[in-house]
Amino acid sequence: VLKKLVLSGNKILDEGAIAIGESLKTNSTLEELYLSDCEIGAAGGKAIGVGLQAGIAVLKSIDLSHNMLEFQAVNALASALAGNAVTLDISHNWLGPVGAKAIAEALQSGTAVLTSIDVGYNGLDEEVALGIVRAVRQHDKMTFLGLASCKIGPAGAKEIAEYVSVTAVLTNLDLTNN
Repeated sequence: VLKKLVLSGNKILDEGAIAIGESLKTNSTLEELYLSDCEIGAAGGKAIGVGLQAGIAVLKSIDLSHNMLEFQAVNALASALAGNAVTLDISHNWLGPVGAKAIAEALQSGTAVLTSIDVGYNGLDEEVALGIVRAVRQHDKMTFLGLASCKIGPAGAKEIAEYVSVTAVLTNLDLTNN
């Protein structure tokens, strides 16, 4: 019974990610999925998201950092997060504003129950990063929030400080390189 799959650092590319996405459709035991730095692109990321949507996995932790995911993959992942309390690391990808907005919408709707998210180093700007902060603040379940290199300036820092002053659960905040 597979509970943890670690393939980080292996060049599985989209082909391998698509195969993993197919297997996720029928997996009911996988709790941790680590695919950092696997050269996964948009097609592979989308296949993983679709696999998670269709499957019955009880994932608690997903690490897709340091890949080449784009907004299509993130849209599928955002939809797949519904109902699962999960940590998600999608830092160092190519999400852009559209992908980050999909994550913020999933968080705001309450369908995604993330307890940790890292979206740093994705070419996000302050407005998009604050959209995620506002969504997170609404439900206050986040213990870690990663917003490195999101061009957050003084006004954004003030809004984040206001959130930090009232949160009951946030224990770690990464605002590196802002």
